[in-house]
Amino acid sequence: MRKTFYGILAACAVAGFSQAAFALGDTEYDAIVKQADTDLKAAKQSCSSLSGNAEDVCKLKAEADHTRTVQRAKAAQKNTPEARAEASEKIADADYKLAKEKCDDLSGNAKDVCVQQAKTDHDKAKADYKAAEKGTPEARHDAIKDKAEADYKLAKEKCDSLAGNAKDVCVQQAKADYDKAKANVKAAETGTPAARQDAMRERNDADYKVAKEKCDSLSGDAKDTCVKQAKQKYNQ
Repeated sequence: MRKTFYGILAACAVAGFSQAAFALGDTEYDAIVKQADTDLKAAKQSCSSLSGNAEDVCKLKAEADHTRTVQRAKAAQKNTPEARAEASEKIADADYKLAKEKCDDLSGNAKDVCVQQAKTDHDKAKADYKAAEKGTPEARHDAIKDKAEADYKLAKEKCDSLAGNAKDVCVQQAKADYDKAKANVKAAETGTPAARQDAMRERNDADYKVAKEKCDSLSGDAKDTCVKQAKQKYNQ
């Protein structure tokens, strides 16, 4: 029986969490929630053999698994865009809480990156379910921009483990990737030849700034040559 209900739930996820493709009956929903509650209790009990952060992570994973199961079932039962968006939000929140907890055993930049990675994943998931709920081109474009910004923040955080020109290049590359993503979205929103040309120019300029930054690790004639080649390559 347990396999049957979880098979139904898996079918809901495969059928499409963002579209009305599968409706779950009340009886099936109640059975899935009841089994999920039982599984949660058993999973948390098994965590008691651990200690410290390992125990905390174990319990939060159990809660995240429970949230995922129950929310997917609830979304399938209600079968509306709003219900699917709400379920996605709660699942993302539970996953974020778990991901952050896993960072507690780390320190320094490794911990900072871990926390930012958790936030980035959460922000990107949020962007996706908001876009899916609205279902408009504008919403999808906003999601792409929000996800690009999240990736940018993570990339910058990773640069903090570096120093000198290597760090400067890393930060410039992160900004270039972000600027190019924004340029692409702007071109898609406008959809005109002029907009595509502007986006191409912005991407080119972003790449040039990275190439020029890399030249700062050199000096004298070598640096001059590097800058000259960058200007030639990117038509500056």
